[in-house]
Amino acid sequence: EEYDAAAEVIMKAIEEIAPGPNLYYRMAALLYLQGKSKEAAFFMEEALTMDFDRHTAMLEQYPQLKNNPAINKLINFYSS
Repeated sequence: EEYDAAAEVIMKAIEEIAPGPNLYYRMAALLYLQGKSKEAAFFMEEALTMDFDRHTAMLEQYPQLKNNPAINKLINFYSS
């Protein structure tokens, strides 16, 4: 599946390059799109703690995730 290949590339970048919030948000999005919510939540939480405000860019890039209850719950938790 196309998401699997993309996730592999992002994971390699996270491991070999200095990880940043953009890579974590992208990995979270791909995992959510694959239905891997538990794994996605890890990357989402890491990204939110690195740079909370960048979550809006992820939601713009992946608008199908805007109404995801798990994502919205994490965003609300880290917004306070």
